[in-house]
Amino acid sequence: MVSNHHRHAQALVSATRARMTVMTDPSSSSDTIPIDGRLSTIYRLSRWVLALIFVYHGLVPKILFRNAQEIEMNTAFAPAVEETFALISSGVAELLLAVLLVWLYRWQILNYAIIAFGCLATLAIVISLPHLLANAFNPFSTNLALVALAGINCLSATAVREHDRP
Repeated sequence: MVSNHHRHAQALVSATRARMTVMTDPSSSSDTIPIDGRLSTIYRLSRWVLALIFVYHGLVPKILFRNAQEIEMNTAFAPAVEETFALISSGVAELLLAVLLVWLYRWQILNYAIIAFGCLATLAIVISLPHLLANAFNPFSTNLALVALAGINCLSATAVREHDRP
């Protein structure tokens, strides 16, 4: 039985192949990137940007500066855990996720985890700490970007994988 995700990926690959045939012109300049190269670039770039976001968010607001908003979220969602331990643990977890995103780049389960956690964390904040949504850079906008990048990485990975098949 073929899943909807697999059918969607196949449709994306078919459309990409059709565009490649139309857009790849041998007389075009050498600085033009073919579609398959674009998908590979999108795949790598989205993965690296995800990793960099997690490095930043794990290191700067949690480990280096102990941001008040991070403390408030940790206290609200893990009240039994000591404040410093919660901050450092969550920071180290985000740094580990960044390393895994780069090292285990074929593991799409990491993208699905980012999507699920981003949605659940945002929902929890909307319910429990809605005043945080008024900040310029808030959990909603950050998680929305993370979920979108993880989705882009999933879709481009599927297309790149399908294109690279013999």
